[in-house]
Amino acid sequence: MPEHPLSRRRFVAAAGATGALVAVGLPDAAHATGQPADPARHERDAWSARHFADPRHDSRPTVYWYWNGPVTPELVDRQLADLRSKGMYEVILFSFDNAEMTPVFFTEEWFDIVGHVLRTAERTGMRVWLFNDDHFPSGRAGEFIVKGGQVGTRTYAPRPELRLKALARSTTVVRGPASIDLRHSTGLGVDAGRLVADAAVLDGAAVLRDSTGWGECTVTGSAKAEHGAAGLLVRASADGRTGYAVAFDQTGVVTVERLTDGAEPAELLRSTRTDGFNKTKFHTLRVALRADGLSVTLDGKDKGTLEDLTERTGGVGVRAVGDQRAVWESLTVEAADGTSLYTGSFDRSAAAGDFPERALPAAGFTVAAAAARPTAATAATDVVDLTDRLTGGHTWQVPAGEWQVDLFGGVLLADDSQGYSRSYVDLLDDEPVELFLDILPGEYHRRFGRYFGTVVPGFWDDEPFFASAEAHFKRLPWSPALDRALRTVGVTPGTAYAAAFDDLGRSGRIARGNYWKAVSDRFATAFRKQAQWYEKRGVALITNPLYDETAPAKRIASTGDLHKVNQWAQVPGGDIITAEYVAGEPTMIPRNPVSVAHQMGRERALLEMFGNMGWQVTPGFVHATVGAQAARGVNLTVLHALWTDESRVYFPPPFGPRAPWWWAMRPLAEWIGRVMEAGRGTSAARTALLQPQRAAEQWTGTDRQQDVDGPLAEAAYALERAQVDFDLLHEGALTRDPALLAHAEVRKGRLAVGAAAYDLVVIPRTPVLDADGVRVLREFVRAGGTVIAVGALDTEEADGGDRTLAHALSDLFGDRVPARRSLGRGHAVRVADTG
Repeated sequence: MPEHPLSRRRFVAAAGATGALVAVGLPDAAHATGQPADPARHERDAWSARHFADPRHDSRPTVYWYWNGPVTPELVDRQLADLRSKGMYEVILFSFDNAEMTPVFFTEEWFDIVGHVLRTAERTGMRVWLFNDDHFPSGRAGEFIVKGGQVGTRTYAPRPELRLKALARSTTVVRGPASIDLRHSTGLGVDAGRLVADAAVLDGAAVLRDSTGWGECTVTGSAKAEHGAAGLLVRASADGRTGYAVAFDQTGVVTVERLTDGAEPAELLRSTRTDGFNKTKFHTLRVALRADGLSVTLDGKDKGTLEDLTERTGGVGVRAVGDQRAVWESLTVEAADGTSLYTGSFDRSAAAGDFPERALPAAGFTVAAAAARPTAATAATDVVDLTDRLTGGHTWQVPAGEWQVDLFGGVLLADDSQGYSRSYVDLLDDEPVELFLDILPGEYHRRFGRYFGTVVPGFWDDEPFFASAEAHFKRLPWSPALDRALRTVGVTPGTAYAAAFDDLGRSGRIARGNYWKAVSDRFATAFRKQAQWYEKRGVALITNPLYDETAPAKRIASTGDLHKVNQWAQVPGGDIITAEYVAGEPTMIPRNPVSVAHQMGRERALLEMFGNMGWQVTPGFVHATVGAQAARGVNLTVLHALWTDESRVYFPPPFGPRAPWWWAMRPLAEWIGRVMEAGRGTSAARTALLQPQRAAEQWTGTDRQQDVDGPLAEAAYALERAQVDFDLLHEGALTRDPALLAHAEVRKGRLAVGAAAYDLVVIPRTPVLDADGVRVLREFVRAGGTVIAVGALDTEEADGGDRTLAHALSDLFGDRVPARRSLGRGHAVRVADTG
């Protein structure tokens, strides 16, 4: 963005003035001072009173155009003409892919109507951004990767193995010295204090050790059926092939089946559904075993009784078959006389060792790593990575003592045929991403390439995700590509996966942080591939990452490192939807895409606004929201949304005839255009707020996550209250993270990060810092810059070098708080944390 000294706040205020004010001119400060390197770009982007009075088409709002019903040439012509009459000339063509939408996505009829849209846009001076999938979130390629199908002249074979994958664990406990086969394990693992029975890993039943002689007893388990059903096995043989399988499904139906070795299960009992059953909650399944019968209750409700059981004794276990997956909070077995036979609370990962090991299923669980540690170990430094032993003999000589041995690998996530996760692919892996590009954008280019770069400026990418995303599966992510990515960031797979599952102290947090860093790097690679593919064809990528509105540590599980994602976009973006903004309140939502745009030299930074905010949205709120984001650097507004079938507005407010104030839309669109014109100069922000990314990676998902996110937001809002504009400075820019494009360099007394440069850096309170970054900041201060640190500097070093960090901080700031210290030509300041 070219240099522009007039503050955005004055610009936004000026945008509300009349054309007469523009005609007499603005103060001299409104004119650009720096000379852009490209004179042609200067003509396009520099401040222009003419453009302010009559905003360019691409400064006026772009409209999300949901195709949620029948789309005909007549409807296209009418809706596009209506938008033009309201002063808007750009749309994002977005398939909603509901049952009522016609033509069917990616049929010949679909391409016919898209062709009509593009011809109409070309004739009338409009532009059409294309959504890169059939429905949000992006990442299924219209289901053609997983299910296969015909697209134009190309036939794609089904590739279900490229679906989204999660990290799974199977744990056994062994006593050494001994020699073990690493291919044998329990098929069970503990995750966050819960025993996981996943058919992909277990594929059958696991029966408690030494339980086959149990007779009359009561078995009680608290479980949640995450997919399919949660099941127990009672009166079981040691291998789990015979016995009585008792399970409840996601509607509260209880079944009892008799298992016989070599025969199909025989259903003996099926209850009715449970009214008001909540499948997202844990439920108590209780099986009372008498000498020759059993009775079952679910949450205390009678679900049936069986008499004349063949077996009078047998073991107790858990079972998962087909696509079932359940998590168990507790499992207890009590004898008829009240004696406790077994109590499992699963607060230790070694608790899975209460079940015997066996050969794991050949399919379903792709074993990728192995690790062992003493059962009493509390640190990642105690972990022995056995991944390299999974080839060859698959054996390990167990040292003396009791050892927990973990197998880690990938499982395909159960497909959801209805929801947002249907046919979703592994975006951490190159092959599905390349297929995605060939199928969706590739087919658009093969058919409509002549419009690329003119009528079609680019593609919209919408809220893609990986396995741990909060909105979807909430499972640790895995991909075949992670092995190399982990080694690249300096951690072995077995150690990283062990630390991802368990609290292994300080060294475990470092390994865990590297796991999330590797995941983020792989996810960002999908955006790199997209951006480079589009750029070669003369079009741009718009990013709209999932949960971009959340803070750095919180969002890692859903969208990774947002900076690494947005850096690849020709138009970095995000959204502000639902209840994410309150007029007049501070917000961090635009800061990341805007900061990336400044540092990457991108002209535009985008926000999609108002989706699902409700019918109560008024023009006044639109002014307040757009103005607030523009003051923070947004200069491309996308309005959510115009619907082709306005009788079905799924996420109000509509930006179309059903909006009660649609008649007044033209002056509002022109106002938005002026505000966007005002922001198309280069940011004058000379302050950078350090984003402590290593802390975010190490503490994400823990009870100290807010210790990273809270102080960052507090520092940001303090700067806003002081009317100081700022960008976010990714910590990796200081440490030359190879996955970042823009690295920090000290130049002429300023800290240059790509196309941006800063005079002042603020370090928020943070539990972790990288010492290499502090050294760069010291160089910056000595050259004439200013660094301000908030609060106590009792911070851990990101790689364990606490003494090195302490010396670096002391050399830079001294030891007093508050204090101001001159160093070279600059200043280092410490301020007390009053938050």
